[in-house]
Amino acid sequence: MSDMTEVRTESGEGGAEGRMNAILTRRKLLASFGITGAAFAAAGLLPGGIREAAGQSGSVGQSVYGNGDPHCDDCVRDITLAELRGTPDTTEGYVYYVTDAGQDGHFYYDPGDTTSSDDTGSVVVSSTGRRFKRIMSDGTVNVKWFGAKGDGTTNDAASIGLAVAYAQSVAPVVRKPTLYFPAATGYAVDSTVTVPANIHVSMEAPLIYTGSANIVCLEVGETAVINSITSLKLSVQRAVQGNWLSEDSVGIRLINSYSSDIEIVEARGFTIGVQCIGASAGFVYNEVHLGSLTSNKIAIDLTNRDAGGGIGWCNENVFLNGRIWCATSANPGKGRIGVRITSQDGTYINNNNNVFYKPSFELRADRANPQEALPVLIEHGTVNFFTDIRNEGNSPVTIRTLNQSNSNELQTGYGSVRADDLSQYPTTEVKSRLGRLIEFNAMIYNSGPLHRKACYYDGNTAVHIPGIGFGSFQTADVYPAYQLGLHADYVAVQGSTYGAPGVFVDSSKCKRVVVKQDSEPGYGGRIHIVCYDAAGQILMHPGGTNPEPYVKTYANRTVFWRGYFGGSYSTGSDNPGDLYFSVTEAVKKVRVLFWRGSADLRIRSFSLYALDKYSPAVWSGYDEPAGELNIGIVAPTAGEWVKGKVVVNVNPVTVSGTGGPYIVAEWRKMTTGSANVLGTDWLELRTPVGP
Repeated sequence: MSDMTEVRTESGEGGAEGRMNAILTRRKLLASFGITGAAFAAAGLLPGGIREAAGQSGSVGQSVYGNGDPHCDDCVRDITLAELRGTPDTTEGYVYYVTDAGQDGHFYYDPGDTTSSDDTGSVVVSSTGRRFKRIMSDGTVNVKWFGAKGDGTTNDAASIGLAVAYAQSVAPVVRKPTLYFPAATGYAVDSTVTVPANIHVSMEAPLIYTGSANIVCLEVGETAVINSITSLKLSVQRAVQGNWLSEDSVGIRLINSYSSDIEIVEARGFTIGVQCIGASAGFVYNEVHLGSLTSNKIAIDLTNRDAGGGIGWCNENVFLNGRIWCATSANPGKGRIGVRITSQDGTYINNNNNVFYKPSFELRADRANPQEALPVLIEHGTVNFFTDIRNEGNSPVTIRTLNQSNSNELQTGYGSVRADDLSQYPTTEVKSRLGRLIEFNAMIYNSGPLHRKACYYDGNTAVHIPGIGFGSFQTADVYPAYQLGLHADYVAVQGSTYGAPGVFVDSSKCKRVVVKQDSEPGYGGRIHIVCYDAAGQILMHPGGTNPEPYVKTYANRTVFWRGYFGGSYSTGSDNPGDLYFSVTEAVKKVRVLFWRGSADLRIRSFSLYALDKYSPAVWSGYDEPAGELNIGIVAPTAGEWVKGKVVVNVNPVTVSGTGGPYIVAEWRKMTTGSANVLGTDWLELRTPVGP
């Protein structure tokens, strides 16, 4: 035993002499025992002298502040584990303070125990067979008490197993003890660490799986047992990146957690990073905080199975944040999944109402090629919700649903979004964050099907579309009709001599607009925006000391000054995606035009939305004499038209006839098809003029 240094009195002054083997007064002893130590004393688990020191003999005041019995001032002794295993003095009344780093703490001698095994952490057996037992002050079980090193290389599996066993043994006395992993390099294990239900876990350093077998690294909970209201802070790594060939390789498996607060600090290098499973019970009502889920084939797996006691389920959980990503070196050429919702045995297929808020998916599609980097796969799930996700570097499909999965929804905060709904009831909903703005704001214009509304203006070249004005890239003029390619499924701008269809928008109050278009893949063309001031003059792109543009865009689309159509800003690529733009206060109206880019424009329709609270006027830019009807100067001689198509004559001339002078007011198609014979397929509606 070591000599003791000077002990200070309660007034703060040093004693005259250091005392051998004495380190605590009664007051300090009570403080060190805490609630659990007091419980031990009250239960008679400590020897008589210790019970006196803990206030069980006489009044509390006498016990703490002195009762004339000097031996209580000397009841705690410093000692090492090696010394405790030797032949320590077991005089009644002593508490032994083990000083070994990481394993320090108070022990007492239990003369009534002759059978307990030495586990280093809770029971130490001396060479003479005496049992010394740890006094646990706050319900925390430190794995280092049991010999765990945490150096990242020493196999700590056995030591951690002893700590788990002790935590389970004290659960009847200490309700839900905490298994604690202090800060360290990491706790190396070569087998599964299993933590039974109803034990808190707090890890300040990860488990590092050093084996090569496909097994679970950390399993928390038990089948058919509810693991309720626990606090879990968990972290695991695989020393060598797994090959993703077996789903038996799992970083963390959480079984039947219920109303628990769970923090996943890290799960790295496994086939399945984190598996949340309802096994003959439910994984339900949990709040799960996600940290870094790195280089796993399936980062998070929500699943269930019948473990022999009935079905399991995985419902009503909230998952917060999390970076779900794969390193460059992680299994190139192999597919990977961010979140999978499924069932191991198909006994319950409606895992539902799980909400993922703001996860970031960065799965490296370039490294998965030719396989897929899929953020979300729902095989058996209903009404699950993913919101404000980051979708970066993944495959084109964001969410895939199968089997009877239905009513699932995914919304992106950053990046594109696309659903591949292969389910029996295809009701998967996807939205982008900017797209969601449209839901709360007004559609101010919808062109309708341009190819169905269009008709030849001059017989077979220039085209008129009701409600649409045309522009020529060489001028600022507005034309009621212009050369345009008419096709069965779209209209086409096929060269520089073709016109650009578009409309004007009043931007005196409404400054933010969304442009959406439906175009043929690969033929999205370019969008041009012309800005006008209050006097109706085109605003040229400012330069010099004031380079701020009149048009700014949102998201990943930019515009450039082109100078076409009298002066316009243009998108820079043939992209049919939504264009979100705003204009400055100086801009009182804008003209939105669609024209060809690197390839032809093949457009079916377009629409405009206001992101401000106003509902601005939208018009073609010229006076429309016939409203929603087509206008022209002759009957069409080409094209295919439905019976009843009407073309209003905007250039009528007086014709002399047998019944008197008349004008041709309109032409009406009398047959359906491509025949365009005047007098048979197209009939003139004549209006008499003059006396």
